[in-house]
Amino acid sequence: MKRDIARIRDPWSTPPEETDEISASEVDRAQREAVVAYEASHGRKATMLPFSQPGYDIESVDDQGRIRRIEVKGLKGEWSETASVILTRRQVADALANGNIMISHWLYIVDDLGGKQEVHPLPWTAQSLAFGFYASHWRALAEQARALDELTSP
Repeated sequence: MKRDIARIRDPWSTPPEETDEISASEVDRAQREAVVAYEASHGRKATMLPFSQPGYDIESVDDQGRIRRIEVKGLKGEWSETASVILTRRQVADALANGNIMISHWLYIVDDLGGKQEVHPLPWTAQSLAFGFYASHWRALAEQARALDELTSP
């Protein structure tokens, strides 16, 4: 059975053509804005970091001072049910090096469905970080995390 793997460009690799980067950055910005809105709707204050920020894209803080460092991965369209999400070495290393219990690392997968974004939050677990990717079961994990967010939101 053939599996889809969503490959995310390593920031240290050769940059894409300029036209690709412009359209990719527009989609990326919309997806980041969707995550900021998601965080606000769940009582957290999110800040978009510069595109050059290594390791994660957004930092979000709740009213208890707990910090979420969020990496946003998205596609223009809907992620397929069999897609896996790959994290970069830097993202994994930063999360594993974190020793602060007030800081957690999250992966937010965003479907861009014709201008409407759907956000799928995933906490980074030791198991997923050990392998550096989320296999195709990520959607079920995201649904569990979103349900917990709904229960704990103000």
